Amino acid sequence: MRLSRIPESTAVCELGRRIELRGGPQAVLLFHGWTGWPGRLAQLAERLHEAGHTVVVPRLPGHGTSMRDMLETDASVWLRRAIDEYLDLNAQYPGAYLAGTSMGAILAAIVAARFNVERVALLAPAFRNTRRSIVLAPFFRRIVPRVRGDWREDHESDPRAREMGREYAAYHYTAMAAEMLRMQRIGLRALADLRAETLVVVSRSDRAVPPGVAELIARRSSAARLETVVVDRSNHHLAEHVDRDIVADAVVRWFADR
Repeated sequence: MRLSRIPESTAVCELGRRIELRGGPQAVLLFHGWTGWPGRLAQLAERLHEAGHTVVVPRLPGHGTSMRDMLETDASVWLRRAIDEYLDLNAQYPGAYLAGTSMGAILAAIVAARFNVERVALLAPAFRNTRRSIVLAPFFRRIVPRVRGDWREDHESDPRAREMGREYAAYHYTAMAAEMLRMQRIGLRALADLRAETLVVVSRSDRAVPPGVAELIARRSSAARLETVVVDRSNHHLAEHVDRDIVADAVVRWFADR
């Protein structure tokens, strides 16, 4: 990290703020995705809280602020934050569950595998990626700093999310995309040690992560029990798009089913 390159004016946006909802003794830790922010999981967090859980959605370093800030982070920093968040929450609420979306689902799987978490939910887990701008990033990171993404302003209904989209999604920065792929490789190796009861939720309309990733997880993991839910209409942001209620119902049921 080069401290001098982080602008003094750096601030966390409204949707980027950490979410903490104190409830019952069963805690759930949710991880947002790459170039995402905690607000992406706000509706799911509320549903889990209504079901009686304590819910925490941390902000990964470099997310929810600015791309200049994010460029001073990497996969090891994101993973360390995820581990520390789990250790802190599990110290207060032993037996905490894990969930995440996209790269956040990879983080959830890695932490669950390392610390023998009992139950996890993986939404659009990015163990496979169909976006060429991300897949090819390692080959171009030193000569092409960024490539245009497929994000458009009309993808976001919330003006606050549009601001973040312009910052993080309008372009894919190849150095950060390469770090995302690095996390993917770490996650794929960790799957062999994933013994948790695992829910995988995917969408047939997801243009970033193919629904076949559920079969990959089934083949590679050592999950004690694995269930897959497939929705039809949602884009990559399963927790807040068209099928969000179906997704939330599945996750709430998964963490309530003992």
